[in-house]
Amino acid sequence: NYTEPMPVRWLIAPLLLCILNLQAGPHWVRIDKKTQTLSGWIFHTSFELESKPVSASIRLIFEKTRGTLQINGAIAHRISTEDAKVEFDALPYLRKGKNELWINANPSSPSKSSAIALELTGKDELGESFTIQTSPQWKSPLGEVLSQGDLGKEKWWTLPPLKIDEADDYTQWKRASGAKAGTDPKTFKLLPGFEANLIHSAGPDEGSWISLAIDEQGRLSIGREDKGITRFTLNKERTQIAQTVTINTDLRECRGLLYAHDSLYVNANQSKG
Repeated sequence: NYTEPMPVRWLIAPLLLCILNLQAGPHWVRIDKKTQTLSGWIFHTSFELESKPVSASIRLIFEKTRGTLQINGAIAHRISTEDAKVEFDALPYLRKGKNELWINANPSSPSKSSAIALELTGKDELGESFTIQTSPQWKSPLGEVLSQGDLGKEKWWTLPPLKIDEADDYTQWKRASGAKAGTDPKTFKLLPGFEANLIHSAGPDEGSWISLAIDEQGRLSIGREDKGITRFTLNKERTQIAQTVTINTDLRECRGLLYAHDSLYVNANQSKG
């Protein structure tokens, strides 16, 4: 009983589909320019939750636009042209069963520079995850919803959140203690327009650095874990250290530095008085 093998093209297609789905993010959306009205834009979608939601958050990004976001008839957020990105807890607005999202927007410019993107993520009481994202499949009574691009393809959209707590990466000091040089900045994840360069790696006689403050002249003050504070002055191009000065030698475990009111404030854990 011979069975003809499945063509390779049928094996590749599902694999590509899975990869594309993993990369997908919310789309920048706008209304077809030919159907715009004086009332602005309206976007709408609905979805079903089979059980009660227990967590939900929204990431809302807008460009040159103001208006409102409504969830199940309640105004969840008022969009301002001064804002660029908003994240907030959406759980109070969601419910088991049918849910509806409405975005009413007034773009400040009818050009392609105005657009909106939204992503709603959460979990229900059964532990099931759900994600709702703006896309051309959203509806509008004003005309066709157009996509200006997939945010899932943008590196800055997929960056991990900046918020950390005292337990995050707590054991990194073990890796640092045996390192011969500072972390390669090529491994950093940066937002567009930012650049990181390695200027200096602490030597064996410079101790462990645990705090940093920058004064009005742009000089870097470093608090050491053993004792003392070192100040570095960079060259004009800010590419290397031009001067190193020890400004304190007896304050122990300087875990906090702050320049304010023409003074340097130090939180030295192991020093009294």
